[in-house]
Amino acid sequence: SIIYAGLKKMLRTDKKFKKGARVIVRVIPSQDKMRFKLYSKKKSKIYSGFRTAVVLQRLDEIIKDYDVKIATSRLGVDIRDIWMELEEKIKKAKKICIVFGSAKRGLKEIAELHRFDYEKTFNYIINTFPNQAVRTIRTEEAIAYTLSILNLIKF
Repeated sequence: SIIYAGLKKMLRTDKKFKKGARVIVRVIPSQDKMRFKLYSKKKSKIYSGFRTAVVLQRLDEIIKDYDVKIATSRLGVDIRDIWMELEEKIKKAKKICIVFGSAKRGLKEIAELHRFDYEKTFNYIINTFPNQAVRTIRTEEAIAYTLSILNLIKF
């Protein structure tokens, strides 16, 4: 198989992988040539990123069984203003759901499209980027930043 790992050259291996398969590549320093070791995502303890899936249920149906349902939005309440209340709820919760919009649509637009009231669906609609200077923040960045902030509460 030939593997693209973001390096100057493609990596070649005798192992066979399906086209588009994701693997973890560990580069091993060497004087003469590049050496690497491949790890299966399933067998590795290394975090390899989140997975996405397409589901046919409406968002409000998917999240209904969570104890605390949090929507993230630039239109939400500044997280600093509800920190204490949020901390109390999160610490008591067994199942927490945090929902992010996409680059194309915010959660309010998604709720309108799927015909549910997002203010009634979520316990909290929070803004974890108060005073943001851009219209939208990349979802990957929003996930990392928001989870980092909320991790301060949980642990």
